[in-house]
Amino acid sequence: MAIAPLERLRRLLAGSAQNAQQTAALRLPAHTLTLTVDGLGAVPLPIRAPQAKKLISVARPAHFGKGEETVLDADVRDTWEVPAERVHLGGPSWDAQLTDALEQMGETLGLPHGTRLRPEFHSLLVYGKGQFFAPHQDSEKHDHMVASLVVMLPSAHSGGELAIDDSGTITQFQGRRDELVLVAFYADRRHQVLPVRTGHRVTATFNLTLETEATPRFHSPAADVSALLTEHFGTTVRSPYRRESAASTRLAFLLDHEYSRQGLTAGLLKGVDAERVAVLRAAAGAAGFDCALALAEVQETWDTQPADHGYRYFDDYGDDFDEDGPEADDYELGERLDGSVTLTWWDDAESAGPIRLPLRDEEVCAVTPSAVLQPYASEYEGYMGNYGNTVDRWYRRAALVLWPRTHAAATRSEANPVWALGRIRTAIAAGELDRARGEAAALAPYVGDLPADSLPEALSVAAAIQDGDAASRLLTPFALEMVSADLAPQLADLAAAYPTPWFRAMLHSWDTGIKAGRERWAETELAPLCRALEDADAHTVADLIVRTMQQWLLTVARGRAALRDDQVRAERLERLGTAASAVLSLTGEDSATTVVEGLRTLGENALPLLMEVLRSDVPLHAQPFAAIAETARQ
Repeated sequence: MAIAPLERLRRLLAGSAQNAQQTAALRLPAHTLTLTVDGLGAVPLPIRAPQAKKLISVARPAHFGKGEETVLDADVRDTWEVPAERVHLGGPSWDAQLTDALEQMGETLGLPHGTRLRPEFHSLLVYGKGQFFAPHQDSEKHDHMVASLVVMLPSAHSGGELAIDDSGTITQFQGRRDELVLVAFYADRRHQVLPVRTGHRVTATFNLTLETEATPRFHSPAADVSALLTEHFGTTVRSPYRRESAASTRLAFLLDHEYSRQGLTAGLLKGVDAERVAVLRAAAGAAGFDCALALAEVQETWDTQPADHGYRYFDDYGDDFDEDGPEADDYELGERLDGSVTLTWWDDAESAGPIRLPLRDEEVCAVTPSAVLQPYASEYEGYMGNYGNTVDRWYRRAALVLWPRTHAAATRSEANPVWALGRIRTAIAAGELDRARGEAAALAPYVGDLPADSLPEALSVAAAIQDGDAASRLLTPFALEMVSADLAPQLADLAAAYPTPWFRAMLHSWDTGIKAGRERWAETELAPLCRALEDADAHTVADLIVRTMQQWLLTVARGRAALRDDQVRAERLERLGTAASAVLSLTGEDSATTVVEGLRTLGENALPLLMEVLRSDVPLHAQPFAAIAETARQ
């Protein structure tokens, strides 16, 4: 069987920058650095116990980032921090040595050609016996921050290893008695500081930012990638879950590292990501495809097997915690049962911002599978007899999403229907009705994702597009209870643009829509809306809406009058009284008879509703009031 183009693409991109690593380390002589602290003066290296205790005397408990907050919790981070403003790092050769070290480590990390790491000193940390920092990821403290640097100052201590998780492989770095140990790692790498057993561990921490704009060099030939992309978008995909087969219209290549929106917008790609994105972008441009960096939510459901009870299990710090067997989250992944990838934000040139773009399996390619990464949430379901032993995992990943330019309007419309609606409005304003109708056709399959607050713009666009079918498609996802009095001018324009039968059909589609909150809407919004329509000289629209609500009233009353429980029936019919009064107050003499006859057919069960209408302060026309009173009396 021929290898699918996506698999060949994955293999090709997996070979690029194959020597890049996620962490880099080197050593420098202790005399390279001098340390001075306000209030203490010069602190000689290596640091001995008396100097460490003096550092602690001018330090404070270290906080850590949790989401958007900075918190203090010794169960997570137990260490002392000397603020950066009190610490002075120097030495005749320190700056030059640090620059050279960062250049070497940048190459190890696979930084794009033409970039350099620039250090920003963050703080001086002192760990005493038993102190630690639990597994975590560094927050990006700067928009251009891509990595962290830990400089372990020479001191006599044991424990306190810096343990970094590199895609499931833990690498530990230990400080030295007589040398500086420098460790750089990407900010999205999970890491921890194991408890110090003896002595004091002292480190200087830095944020690492990219100093120059990337001009990545790549080894995979863009022509080969371009050919594979063209083949992918030209290959018909058959799925047992879809009746029709069609060629793919997009592709998302998942990146290896985590990024914030700011990091993606600034193009601060890390290691192999920068190289692979450069290859894909060059190939896409040559083949006539558009692309954008994006963020994605990944969910996967896996079959699991309990871990082998013959092994010993260890906590995050290497201590044995269970000799008898695994806890609920001690399992081995088996077969992937299900999953989804949804793009949630992108940096597209035309429609940057939040999006929602679900992807099928055949539209996703990744060198590194999500299963080997650290999920931000997981939920384990143990064996329950005939189901279970599964785990759901959720990840946040970045991606480069690509699509053919011939399908650009449809892709952007699906990702962000509100943006697409704005494009139609722009075309109309420019007098380009043909282009506006083409944009409307591209949006049509995705109008159901338009939010309720886009109704005002949808009404204006529908009236101006001068195409009844296109206008109907734009307005179909909305409902009558979304309409308020301030939309009367747009409704009047719509009624002027299309004949009454068209407007009646549109109202019918709205009447069969959501209907959640219709009763409350009738009580509060119906009368003001009709008055505003009368003021806008849209009498026909007001009349059509009232007639629609008359039918709604009879349908609801009929359903509630048929309830078997006497108390429940009476309560629900009484509750309907306010909305019924609002509808009947707008009912003219000519249609009152039809409505009252409909209520009369409900028999004595409708009496609670009729009495509430008679008690209402809402004024009714004489004829419907008299007819309702007579029906209630009978």
